Amino acid sequence: IHLRGFIGPMEKILLKQNEMKRIMEIRDLLLNELRSDIILELWKIANLEIQEIYADWDLQNETGLIIGVIKADDGKKEMPWPKEVDHRAFEGEINKASAKAEKTPEQTKLVWLNDRMILVERSGILIQLEKELIGIGVIEELKMAKRPLERKMLDISSIEAIVERKVIETFVDWN
Repeated sequence: IHLRGFIGPMEKILLKQNEMKRIMEIRDLLLNELRSDIILELWKIANLEIQEIYADWDLQNETGLIIGVIKADDGKKEMPWPKEVDHRAFEGEINKASAKAEKTPEQTKLVWLNDRMILVERSGILIQLEKELIGIGVIEELKMAKRPLERKMLDISSIEAIVERKVIETFVDWN
């Protein structure tokens, strides 16, 4: 679900006061609270069995992205990558950006969703310090620190040249 114009009046005030961190914290708290309701409503409306939900926000553009992960359907085929886009080069650039922010992923899965979206799933990216912080419950603070860092590493990458398109937004979330 790609949301546009998604910012409330109170958030606009906080944004003017440069309180982006506070807005992100509140949205994360709300999503954590509403996660099971969202999963139930998607099941009622579209009969989708959602296993996990990920979300991120671009406050400057007043947009957001909510991704629901459904059970794999072995009969469905993924959309093919355009011939002009080098799949391996794209994966290499993602892995290089990850290595700068934390470490090279143990596994990187790329899915070309449509002409406007590429889903990147990285596994095994946490360094030992991050695992320890998660172990003592410093999860939200870690998310707040990692999101901008990962975005910055992707922004300075060569992804736009590889996909031959302008990257408008980058959304990041992790479990």
